[in-house]
Amino acid sequence: MKIILTESQNESLKNKLMNVINSAGFEMGVTVSGSFNNLLNIIGKDSLYDALVQSGFDTNKIEMITSKYDIPSDWYSNISNLKNTLNILLNKWGPMYLLKIQVHRILFQPQGDTNLWIVEHIGSMPEEEFLKTFSLTGLDVNKVIDIYFEEE
Repeated sequence: MKIILTESQNESLKNKLMNVINSAGFEMGVTVSGSFNNLLNIIGKDSLYDALVQSGFDTNKIEMITSKYDIPSDWYSNISNLKNTLNILLNKWGPMYLLKIQVHRILFQPQGDTNLWIVEHIGSMPEEEFLKTFSLTGLDVNKVIDIYFEEE
């Protein structure tokens, strides 16, 4: 079923949803809207940007990683076997993305039906655990990258 809203109803819904996000966090916004896609459709990409920044996800700092040489060198001292497996992962699954969420740098790589998350100073984490830890449950990072990442 499709519901058609007037512009003022949509703006009111957007404002209420942004109030939920501002007061209870990004996860609650996804929960109230029913899904990340619904949230994005209601609040739009500019307001999504604001909500992500408030949650500590800096979409301006997304970097594409296509070679082990694109990874900051201090990562290799933190995760000993990363340097050896990076080429394998890049060749099999394609580019990774270096993200900044809160104070952490994260390597993210879409891998078919799953996503790889490697958090600096922590290591690999399952996606569900990662999103829960960073209060981003329900976030579709692939869609965020599609929206905000621009190749140079």
